[in-house]
Amino acid sequence: DNTSPAVNTTYYAKWNTAVLSGNCGAVGNEENVHWALTKNTDGTTYTLTISGTGAMADYSCNITRDDAAQPWRESQTGVAPSTISKVVVENSVTNIGKFACNGMNHVKEYDIAATVQTISPWGIDTQSVEKFTLNENKNFIVDEDDVLMNAAKDTMIAYPGGKAQIAEYKIPASVKKIDSGAFV
Repeated sequence: DNTSPAVNTTYYAKWNTAVLSGNCGAVGNEENVHWALTKNTDGTTYTLTISGTGAMADYSCNITRDDAAQPWRESQTGVAPSTISKVVVENSVTNIGKFACNGMNHVKEYDIAATVQTISPWGIDTQSVEKFTLNENKNFIVDEDDVLMNAAKDTMIAYPGGKAQIAEYKIPASVKKIDSGAFV
């Protein structure tokens, strides 16, 4: 009998750390945006790099949920979201998709290319962020309090939760909108 029982791919993926890259482009652009997890020099943490051309896919929930679909989720890579410490979005990628990094609450730095035009709701998780690097991106700014805002300074995107604790943060008067998850 040449038939064998079905392989439980979810269980297998937890132990198969070779699945550390793939595609993550938006509908109609699926093959043009890519992701890769690479181990950092400390040997215990990872960097998630998004590369390629165009828009990233949107996702519907936090990466730690059982119904998460981000291809870099633990059930597919064996890499726990808590071990991802840096996210790099390279040139030619135009957006960070909805919920792309939500639940990756140990990310300390986001390195965002100049070509990124939008950061979708819950696209980044800033609970431990110490630094936003914008690479001459004209669509966003990091203000004097290290807060990520749009260039017009009327939308607050993210407060860096990993920076030194302060007694009070006063939202600038120019802010008309605070993005979902800005104070996670």
